[in-house]
Amino acid sequence: MMDKIKTLRDVTGAGIMACKSALMENGGDIEKAVEFLRKKGLSAMAKRAGRETSEGRTKVKFNKDNTGAVLLSLGCETDFVAKTDDFNNLAEKLADYMISNSSVGNFFEDEKVKSLIVDVAPRLGENITLKNAAYYNLNGKGALSHYIHTDGKKAALVELQCDTANTARLQDLGKELALQLVAMTPSWISRTDVPASVIESEKDIFRTVARNEGKPEAAIEKLIEGRLRKFYEQNCLLEQVSIRDSKKTVTDFINEAEAELGAKVKVVRFERVS
Repeated sequence: MMDKIKTLRDVTGAGIMACKSALMENGGDIEKAVEFLRKKGLSAMAKRAGRETSEGRTKVKFNKDNTGAVLLSLGCETDFVAKTDDFNNLAEKLADYMISNSSVGNFFEDEKVKSLIVDVAPRLGENITLKNAAYYNLNGKGALSHYIHTDGKKAALVELQCDTANTARLQDLGKELALQLVAMTPSWISRTDVPASVIESEKDIFRTVARNEGKPEAAIEKLIEGRLRKFYEQNCLLEQVSIRDSKKTVTDFINEAEAELGAKVKVVRFERVS
């Protein structure tokens, strides 16, 4: 019996008593015991499904030639579980699968992704969810760069377009931009990317605040221009103050890189997860 319990534990990761009970319930048949434990695990997962997954880890994975990359965040309930090998191995397996199956349109509904989570979640005893997943494929010349914060909870992936080869200087710039994304959480690349509806909403808010402060109507529109400029500086990557040098903007850093590369650099897109 002990040999079977050990085998069942190795296969399922379940506890000794749970394995012993499963074997007794199924006449010592290991395959039936595995199915029994799996069903119990699924039942427990269903009960945990509504629990908040506010902890977890991020993962970035590149393909062999660095022309494709996946960025994901895997959620759990406690930081204790987020630090376990089982949890981090699951994140690694999910990233590997996504890199190898980049054509999948929706990873959240993909049956293989669900299966990988179901295989591990019961032994972790918490609600485990894929919270974010993005696959970037490099279009033309340029670079894909990333940054993961030291706590493993925040990460960013950015695509740069440039007529030069994927040089070390371009990669350095990409890493700096990814670090900026994690630290300063912009929502858009430039002000031209901000939806008109968002701009109008911000103007309405600024206008209301100015009136509540007793500002004269004649001065309000000029005040709105200034406050909207501040909004762009806070929320648009290219207009943010660099975290490396408060006297420079992100655009200044890109211009310096362009001078060294001898080519224009365009920030095509970015993804930030936490």
